[in-house]
Amino acid sequence: MNNLLHKPIDDMLITGHTDITDNILEFMPDYKSYFFKISGKFLRIESHEQYSKLKFDICDNLTWNEYPDEDDYKNSFSSIAGILLKGYYYSDISIEKINLFNCTMSDSCYICEYAEIILSDGQTIKFDPLHYWGIGINDCAYKPKNAEITVIY
Repeated sequence: MNNLLHKPIDDMLITGHTDITDNILEFMPDYKSYFFKISGKFLRIESHEQYSKLKFDICDNLTWNEYPDEDDYKNSFSSIAGILLKGYYYSDISIEKINLFNCTMSDSCYICEYAEIILSDGQTIKFDPLHYWGIGINDCAYKPKNAEITVIY
């Protein structure tokens, strides 16, 4: 993960599915995974162990969770960088460090109970795995007390 830090963020994405009904296109996000696109790679933040933990890893492509096979549903993704990143020119923003709470390593990925990503513009994005529909963002309700913190620079 260190090789993606301090490089400009190209985009922040969420995957999901689109449904076309009566010529109306609706995007249905899947809050189980978020992706930072950086230098052609993706930092994936994913629900793990039935929404009790977060898994951080690097992947080459976007991945989608399984969904019912229906003709009206298509895999899709949406940029959420303009919503979550405060800077209008978010490509000038990079990840400075990642704080992982009660973290373990497993198969070249990090697994933790809570995470904070600190950006170069001073913004902190908090990831909470205990949100009802997937990963909660900037919801500090769960932040573990007296947790062991692993810092990735």
